[in-house]
Amino acid sequence: DEVVAAGSPKPTASDLFIVEAGANDFIRDLGTRDLRETSKEVVTNVTGAVRRLAGTGAKRILVEEVPDYIHAPLFNDIVPAKDRPALEKQLADLGDAHRAAQVAALAKLNGELGADVDVVNVPINKLFNHILANGPALGFKVLSQACYDDETGKLCSTDATVQNGYLFFDRLHLSNRGQQLQAQYYGALLDQLDGRANLVVGAAARDGLNRAGELASAERTERLNLWLAPDGA
Repeated sequence: DEVVAAGSPKPTASDLFIVEAGANDFIRDLGTRDLRETSKEVVTNVTGAVRRLAGTGAKRILVEEVPDYIHAPLFNDIVPAKDRPALEKQLADLGDAHRAAQVAALAKLNGELGADVDVVNVPINKLFNHILANGPALGFKVLSQACYDDETGKLCSTDATVQNGYLFFDRLHLSNRGQQLQAQYYGALLDQLDGRANLVVGAAARDGLNRAGELASAERTERLNLWLAPDGA
């Protein structure tokens, strides 16, 4: 909203905007509201933000999906252990439906905004799923606990190497190492935006380059082929 405020500098065609929203809405409403209604609100808010950005002259907009937040340490004890599999399945299904709805909404919006505006749906959940499935190979020794306990104020270690063995620094946010992988992932996407082959080496980044869901504008075949080119293509 600051970008679209009166008097803000007008975006140029080379500026890149990242819209990251929705996770806190779901976390806020978890257990107190039908999350399908939350999903509808998030999709409406995200598409509205993209529309406003495009209205100011923004041409390149990345929209990050809502990841499966239930795997954050904040939710380790949200239900008894016996009920955990059912909860994870329920929220995973809802998350998949939400992400599909966002892709569809952005695809429709992309068609309305004109050929000079590119709206990219970033499948960030694929990156997190990859990290969770391959944690040790990516340097993580602890995937389900936080290094810093914000309730007790205790830190796992003052040694950065030990801290980066954790995927999560606190009960909700990634460690420096986790953020580094996320930054590499975005770097890979930005390479595609420039029409170049992916310059970032690493399974986590490559795993995120999904031909089916990454971009919402399937009709722009030539440009999309450049954006979605695999390593070395």
